[in-house]
Amino acid sequence: MKSGLKIKKYKKISAKIVRNQILKLGYMNPIRQEVIRLEMMQV
Repeated sequence: MKSGLKIKKYKKISAKIVRNQILKLGYMNPIRQEVIRLEMMQV
């Protein structure tokens, strides 16, 4: 049970990091901006 919570927490943190990286790159790349929009909808 506890390990399951750890994985969930880790996924949340890694998703945040990935999203931050996408945002940083997204300003340079209009295709990535579409990806950001889709990401925001999912969350």
